[in-house]
Amino acid sequence: MDGSTDWVLTAYNFVQVNVVHSLSKYFGEDPSWWYMAVFAPAIFTVLYPLVLAAHFTQAKKQYYMTAFTVFYVLVFSALSHKEMRFLLPILPFAMIMCAAQVVSMKE
Repeated sequence: MDGSTDWVLTAYNFVQVNVVHSLSKYFGEDPSWWYMAVFAPAIFTVLYPLVLAAHFTQAKKQYYMTAFTVFYVLVFSALSHKEMRFLLPILPFAMIMCAAQVVSMKE
């Protein structure tokens, strides 16, 4: 086959490369707290305290978004190689939770 008809499962390939074969270690390794201490403040900038507050205070109202974002960060924190772009999928969910936090603060 020439490769044009083969299925590509990105999540499967990601697990194979980063977890099974540990090839990500060649691109650098960071401690597990790196996302929360370095990358998340860089992405959320001045909203970072609001993002953290929203995850604690909106957890009951926004359960699924809280669970998804916390689970996502925990899973990616377990991998040795970390990049800021890996956090981008949780950005919309965090912003929705921030909006809910601001609305609840106004009430």
